[in-house]
Order: sequence, then structure tokens, then C-alpha cells
Amino acid sequence: MLLDLHIHTKYSLDARINPGTLLKIAKDLGIGVAITDHNTMRGLHAVQRLKRVEKDWRDVLVIPGEEVHTNQGDLIGLFIQEEIRSREVYQVSDEIREQGGIVVVPHPFDTSRGSSIEPTPEMARAFDLVECFNARCTSRVPNKKALVYAKANKLGVCGGSDAHTPSEIGAGLTEVDAGSEEEVYHKLRCRNPGVKVYGRLSPPHVRIISAFTRIERRLTGNGFWEG
Repeated sequence: MLLDLHIHTKYSLDARINPGTLLKIAKDLGIGVAITDHNTMRGLHAVQRLKRVEKDWRDVLVIPGEEVHTNQGDLIGLFIQEEIRSREVYQVSDEIREQGGIVVVPHPFDTSRGSSIEPTPEMARAFDLVECFNARCTSRVPNKKALVYAKANKLGVCGGSDAHTPSEIGAGLTEVDAGSEEEVYHKLRCRNPGVKVYGRLSPPHVRIISAFTRIERRLTGNGFWEG
């Protein structure tokens, strides 16, 4: 099974993906997706509502998640049901695990963005998976460093597009030998060595689009992008 484990909908301040567009693209590509909006699960709930009323999309695997901005950078919680309230990195990790979720450190070592954690060996206890391919990295260097860190600290791996626009969906993928959401959960949680990650780097202009979207929405006061 192929999964894009890092996607933002229009409910993230800097993203432009409508829930229906996301489900259509995932269906067309034959992939499962994780909804990981910034500090909210509103996008996930919108996607889940659409799945209930549109039978064509009911077979698209949608993994609940959230990307939380902590005091040391971003963490992702996968397979969670409630929004994370804390913003201290270790407390965020604890909250995710208390829900039975999986803790992912996304885009580590990517110094081009201020939201990346620079993980140390001592911090490894707070993580379950390392995002070893993030399609929004401006080079492959951070992804290579992430893989080295994961191996050195015996952590699992995953990959995702970090999509904020529709064209990015599926650019980063995680391959798991699983036939159901439950199997995906268990193989990721146990840090199965058979999990593979790969993808293509997104073009630089997508980050410019996100920056423009963020500015536009702050200036207009809109809660999310309309489009």
C-alpha cells in the first residue's frame, strides 16, 4: 500500500487544498493519505464528512493526524482522534502516545525553514518515526540526514509530500506491506524494517505559493483559503 503521510488542506493557514480535491486525487493515484493540518483537525473532519456522503471516495484510506508546532519545531501525530493541546515538545509526544498515536518528526535537519526540529540522540525517545523523505525540502541533504538519524537511533521511517497545493499530492510516499488501516498502524508503530520511502522533490515555487497564501489570509482575515 502506498501512502502520502503528510498533507495539508485549506484549513492550514498556508495551504490551498480543498477536501474534495484531495479525495479525488488520492482516488485517482490509488494512494492512502494522512491529513496533517497545522494545529487543527478541522480539515480531517471535513474530509471524513465528504467520505460519508460520497460513496466513490469511501474506499480512500484517510489517516487522522495533526502537525503541531512545538517549542522546538514541528511534530506530527498520526492515528489520533483529538487535537493536541500542549506545545512543549515532550508533552506533545506524550499526548500523541496517550491517544495511541504515532509520533513523527517531520522534515528534520531542514534549516531552510524555521519550523524544523534539529533532533539530538537524547530526543529520540520522543519519536516513533522520522520523516526521511519530505518533498518540500529544497535539496535531498535533509532527507539523507534524516535517514542516518533514524538508523542510528533505531527509529522507523516514513515519507510524505507535505503538500499544500493539489499538484504536490503523492510527491512523497511511504510503502507499507499492508491491506488495511489496522495493518498500516501496526507496521508503522512497530517500526517495521520493510517500510520504504521515496518520491520526487517539489518545485521551489510551491513554497512561494504557501507564503503568499499565508500573507493573503492574514491580511483579509479569512479563516481559510476559498477556492
